[in-house]
This record gives sequence, structure tokens and C-alpha cells, in this order.
Amino acid sequence: EGLHGLYRGVGPTVAGYLPTWAIYFGSYGWSKTWLARKWDRRESDSITHIFAAMLSGSTSSVATQPVTPTPTTLYYYTSTLNALSTITRVEGFWALNKGLVPSLIGVSHVAIQFPLYEQR
Repeated sequence: EGLHGLYRGVGPTVAGYLPTWAIYFGSYGWSKTWLARKWDRRESDSITHIFAAMLSGSTSSVATQPVTPTPTTLYYYTSTLNALSTITRVEGFWALNKGLVPSLIGVSHVAIQFPLYEQR
């Protein structure tokens, strides 16, 4: 497959990460404000950062999981659209969410990472 085969899946991966992180960062600021008000805490509080990061990570994972098949999955299809339509037709819509549980478990990294970034 040559050089093209080496980078197969990079486009869909980047296309998947862009909306994921856009949703994450968009909801992170909102989540901090909402949680701080709800729990009567400061937005700069570490607990607020941890839970805002987890809420935002979960939100972005759930919102983008169906349209971000893994590059490994894409190897067996001709394009991202071909993968999405074939998986939906053969296995059903919920098959697009197969990786959601591991994705939600992976949210734990932002619960550590973003509060550390937010420290002053």
C-alpha cells in the first residue's frame, strides 16, 4: 500500500478529534460555571475542575462516538462514509457505539490533566 497505506486513517482521526475537542472545550467552561454555582464553590476550585473535566469529556465522547470509527476499523472499508453506512446497515446503529465504554473510562485522564493545567 506504500506511503498512502501508512497514513490511512489519519484524515478520519483528525476529523474525529476536531469536533470532539471543540465540544470538550466548549462545554468545559460552561461546566465549571454551572458546577461552581450548583455546589456553591469557586470556579478555580480543584473539585470543580475535576468534575467539569469529567462532565465535558463524557459529553464529547457520547456526542462524537458514533461518527468516529477507529482507524483500525476503517482499514476494512473504502472510506469513512462507507464504514458508517455498512456498519449501520449490517450491525445496526448501536454498533457505532461499541467503543463508548472504553472511551468513557478514558475520560479519567482529563480529570487529572485539566485540573493540573488550571493550577496557578
